[in-house]
Amino acid sequence: MRGIVSIVAAAAQLAVATAAGAATLAYEFRGTGAGTLDGSPFPLQAFRITLLADNTDVAFTGDVWTLPALSARFALDVSGSGSIATQLYTNVNPSSGAIILADSAYAIFFFYDAAFLTWAPVGPIGPIAATSAGSQPIPLATSAGTLVLSSVSDLVFEAPEPKAVGSGAAALAALATRSRLTTSRRGRSRRASSARRA
Repeated sequence: MRGIVSIVAAAAQLAVATAAGAATLAYEFRGTGAGTLDGSPFPLQAFRITLLADNTDVAFTGDVWTLPALSARFALDVSGSGSIATQLYTNVNPSSGAIILADSAYAIFFFYDAAFLTWAPVGPIGPIAATSAGSQPIPLATSAGTLVLSSVSDLVFEAPEPKAVGSGAAALAALATRSRLTTSRRGRSRRASSARRA
């Protein structure tokens, strides 16, 4: 029953956002991670992945809201930054309350919060910090070489107000130069048990 109520609430939010008109929004996942970039290992450090998306592209597939990114960038605090060529999605499961960063087949990382039970990815929210999170080392093609985040913690998700973000390349540039990342309490990681849904 809770899942049905959550889906109805998220659908109502989607209807309101659609009536208000299209908007290009930024969806930001940030945290602490270690992994490899272009084959070279990098130590634990702050990272940020920012997706730009048109909120009218959202769809409800199976039991998940899914929104494809128009473009995406990553920034590592020490080891580099660049654009991401892999198609990425911001997914929300209103039944479980999961927010998910995914490619076309797999959940890259995800976490749960009650806020996502009634939120569709069409408007602002957050920042919301994870108390625990799951991740998988999925390779991402980038302008700086293949990026793999092999460990992830301290995840935070945010979709800022559109007026504060702007649109297009200017929005990504503005987000890329934002001040230090805020991080949350370190939580336990667990692997995703199913592709893209969590």
